[in-house]
Amino acid sequence: MKMLEGWCSDAELEWLSHAATRREVIIELGVHMGRSTAALISGGKVICCDLWRDHAGAYESFIGSFMSEIQSGKVVPRRINLYAIDDPDRVQLIEDYAGSADMVFVDAAHGKWHCISDISLARLLLKPRGLLCGHDLCDGWPGVGEALDACAITYQREAGSIWREC
Repeated sequence: MKMLEGWCSDAELEWLSHAATRREVIIELGVHMGRSTAALISGGKVICCDLWRDHAGAYESFIGSFMSEIQSGKVVPRRINLYAIDDPDRVQLIEDYAGSADMVFVDAAHGKWHCISDISLARLLLKPRGLLCGHDLCDGWPGVGEALDACAITYQREAGSIWREC
């Protein structure tokens, strides 16, 4: 697969790939073009959740990049407004995957309140002892750290700006 557009570094992608290994259901909140998805597919099925509206052609590019994985059912794209609690697609995601995800990777919007919403959704989706992790814990995105603190999450920094709940 060609190198996809995105912001994860090689070290972050390597960490994600290793973390996804041996996990059956992985949910990615915030996908963009799929750079992190390419690492997450080292595990099981990846449910890719994004609205894909901020970047022209991003959804079509994502579909084109992952066509064989989509056709096999390994990658499942879901166009969802993560921040509209009454969005039928968001409600359906919760109905389909509540308590069943082995891993949730949070990398959607980066403001404090959006991150709090993403973390709350992730906790609904995760099974007990599932891995909650995310991207962009850094000075450039202070809302990520603020949300982790507001949610009282004990976390560990991993590669680059990756964080994981301890």
